[in-house]
Amino acid sequence: MDLLKQLMQDIRKQARNKRQGIHLKGSSPHRTYPSKRTIYSTKENWYPGQVVYLIHESGEGVGYFQEFFHKMSPTARRLLPTKDHHYGKAEMVKGDHWLYPHVKRPIPIQYTPHDLATMKARFKELLDG
Repeated sequence: MDLLKQLMQDIRKQARNKRQGIHLKGSSPHRTYPSKRTIYSTKENWYPGQVVYLIHESGEGVGYFQEFFHKMSPTARRLLPTKDHHYGKAEMVKGDHWLYPHVKRPIPIQYTPHDLATMKARFKELLDG
């Protein structure tokens, strides 16, 4: 019977200490906290809009995107790539950040020996001042 009483006391003690945040030997010292999530990271807060076809100002088509609007912030809009080609509207975008990582680089300028001699003379003239 003493073992049964000891076991019951240990169970009560452990239950009391758990409520206070105290960990007994053998229990997990690590507490799990809920992950911090913003209202913008929760999928349930976004509702779908139309499929949008984006065109870059250079005339290059960027692709098809599904737009999503936030329930609590009507001005917040998220665009995610989609394979659906039945778009409701087209929009023009500006800036190189819309283009793929392999942005077309400008063609390197080929200087003639005369151009190089002219630039060197001008630099020397500016430095001597």
